[in-house]
This record gives sequence, C-alpha cells and structure tokens, in this order.
Amino acid sequence: EVHVMPGRADPTNASLPQMRLHPHLFKQARKTCREGAFRSAGNPYCDTVADMGFSILGQSGQPVQDLLRCSRQGSPIQALRTCLTAMHLAPTGPDTLPMHPYEAEDPFVIQEVPHVLFSGGHARAAHEWSP
Repeated sequence: EVHVMPGRADPTNASLPQMRLHPHLFKQARKTCREGAFRSAGNPYCDTVADMGFSILGQSGQPVQDLLRCSRQGSPIQALRTCLTAMHLAPTGPDTLPMHPYEAEDPFVIQEVPHVLFSGGHARAAHEWSP
C-alpha cells in the first residue's frame, strides 16, 4: 500500500493538522496501484498495520524543523526523540508553529508510544532503535 501525506509546500491548509491531499491529484498513481492500495492521508498520520499488529505515527516534518529552529537540538532524529520524550508531536505549537490552540483535547498529544514514530521532509534519512 502507498499512503501519501501533505507537507509544508503542498496544496492543502498550511496550519497543522493538515487535511489530506485531494485524490484527483494522484489519478495516474491510483491507476497503477491495485484497488484501494493508494490512499491520501492527513498530517499527522496514524495507522495500525492490522496483519502485523504494530502502530505507526508521524508527521511531515514541520514540527521537527520548528523544534530545531527554536532549540539546540543537533539533528532531526534528536528533535524527534524530544517529541517522543515529551509525548507530543508538535511541542512548539501553537507558539511558533502554525496550528490551532486546543483547550479541551490536544490531538498532538501522543497517547500511546507507537511502534514506529517518523518525521518526513528532512535532507537525510536517519533511524534509531529504542528498547
């Protein structure tokens, strides 16, 4: 399956959470994938791989880039680790990151530690295993 989520420069709303990209932007991709295998997703993204039983949570990189800009974190993977430690996907929002302020329930709070946590849109790929 292919799941595509929007990033900073994509044609969707600029503030987080971002709405999914319109499926008509991917007509050719939908034709080449088997039925139902292509999906446009929102940002942040959360899913469970049913047949494997693990959870995936992540975002397109704006919160990590903002955290790097506002702190002394040395790399995106360090900033993502800070997000996991804080149990919040966007710890600098809404102060320096465009997003709505939430009073009752913050959708960026990480309720349960996922099996895979990711941040996209960075210059280099990096990974880290945690026990």
